[in-house]
Amino acid sequence: MSDKGFLYTLSGRRPDSVGIAESSLDAIGAVPRPVVLGQDGVFRPYVISWNITKRCNLACSHCYIDAVRRKIGEGELSTEQCLRIADSIAEANPGCLVILTGGEPFMREDIFEVAARCASRGLFTVMGTNGVMLSPERVARARDAGVRGFGISLDSTAPGPHDEFRGVPGAWQRSIDGIAEIKRAGMDFLVQTSLMSFNFDRLEQVAEMVIDLGSPILNVYYLVCTGRGQGLSPLEPEEYEQSLHALVRLQEQFRGRLMINAKCAPHYKRIVHQNDPTSTFLKTYDGGCPAATHYARITPEGKLTPCPYMPTEAGDLTEAGFAEIWRDSAVLNEMRGHKLGGKCGNCEYTKVCGGCRARALALKGDYMDEDPWCGYEPKGTEVIELPQTEAYGKEQPTELSWTPEARARLERVPRFARGMVTRRVEAYCKARGIAVVTAELMQSLRDKVAAGTFTFLGKRPPPS
Repeated sequence: MSDKGFLYTLSGRRPDSVGIAESSLDAIGAVPRPVVLGQDGVFRPYVISWNITKRCNLACSHCYIDAVRRKIGEGELSTEQCLRIADSIAEANPGCLVILTGGEPFMREDIFEVAARCASRGLFTVMGTNGVMLSPERVARARDAGVRGFGISLDSTAPGPHDEFRGVPGAWQRSIDGIAEIKRAGMDFLVQTSLMSFNFDRLEQVAEMVIDLGSPILNVYYLVCTGRGQGLSPLEPEEYEQSLHALVRLQEQFRGRLMINAKCAPHYKRIVHQNDPTSTFLKTYDGGCPAATHYARITPEGKLTPCPYMPTEAGDLTEAGFAEIWRDSAVLNEMRGHKLGGKCGNCEYTKVCGGCRARALALKGDYMDEDPWCGYEPKGTEVIELPQTEAYGKEQPTELSWTPEARARLERVPRFARGMVTRRVEAYCKARGIAVVTAELMQSLRDKVAAGTFTFLGKRPPPS
């Protein structure tokens, strides 16, 4: 699931019961906490992808954790261990976005209990699912547990290619039906597509489908050859580069209707910068991929790794707290040192892109080596650095008066993006002599986002 996707919670499309997660912020104030990691935004965990089970109801050919179709998860965390880990994450960063995924998270009978624990600790809790098991009852239980939204996997505009890729006939239609249940419950969702040879030239059609389904976000994932994906043929470097340029064009084509993100493709930021150094799509995290600096993964067994596609263990959460591992892990600290090998280390875009560490590990055996999928040749010029003021994770105290309703709405934004949203809203108000931020004003800005005349991510011509 996209870490940018739930900026759209500013739309106010939020069922009343999801207030459980928001009201819980007051309740946890009395819980003793150690110092939150990275108060200055440096090396602070903002997004955790939690593979809470290896069990799955599908048999996707690219599955990075080689999920299996069985009812009992061997070696997986117990419910009590999951609850303790949720507490441990909240102690490290109580505003962290946690993605409960799998496998298929609904294969765990205790998923709603774990989700409720995450939400009750103030964690911004979402679920990544194939959508096949999204019945009215499960959607309602997830909503009541405090889940904020869903990421749904769809890889084609018609059933055939998707079902073949996912290994189960009827999967596409059941995912479409699951999305309908999410919409009936008034909840948010985004769509995730894995870019493969069968849909490589169909991204525009997929984007149109996503708009028709009512999602504001399309995440396009690039294969990392791990798990069952080791046997798949990836795109050639030339095709990879072409597809990223195509995504830049599609972002402009669908501006105001759909946000399209490239995932597991840090080179995308290099291409965006080459096209437009002031692009709003560069206003994300400092540097390239956030793995080990702002992002990590928890395995079904409780191991912490830098990202879902890297099996390299940073520590064991059944033996140590999240904050301790995040701070002291040799693996995470080596990646943060950014001493990259090969052309990645010599590239002027090393701080903008930095290559994919998981792909370097999978194909070259060293996560600090150059990314073998990158066809770009460094020019030997000065290292390019992006402005830091618009990056995710920068704290921003409010300077104007905000009504209680407006502050409540701001609380719905993931904590890592809240400072960015605050800056943009207040800049808009100051330019127009507006002294008080109201919920109605925030709704009007959300409407302007939908119209493509305003963005919470960076500069754009001022709306009327």
